[in-house]
Amino acid sequence: FISAVDYFQARYPGTTIVFDMSVVYIAMAFFAVCANNILVETVSLNTRITFGYLVSILTLNFVLISEIWWEFFGVSSSYTINLIAVAVVSVGCT
Repeated sequence: FISAVDYFQARYPGTTIVFDMSVVYIAMAFFAVCANNILVETVSLNTRITFGYLVSILTLNFVLISEIWWEFFGVSSSYTINLIAVAVVSVGCT
């Protein structure tokens, strides 16, 4: 997400989208690590890795199709959807 700075600055001019994405990713990664520490003994490694892959792939495909290909949503809605997608991918990748 964050490496597409030019795209996001053109899509959301005058906003702090890259900073917001960074903050959301770091905050959600913190909570994901805390949850992972709690679940490490109860859920197998294979299940956790599979869950992370599925969540990340589904979320990234949703953003790709709805935001980049079809541009379903308006600017303010897509701003929020992108931040939610960053949060979900952060949980899936952590």
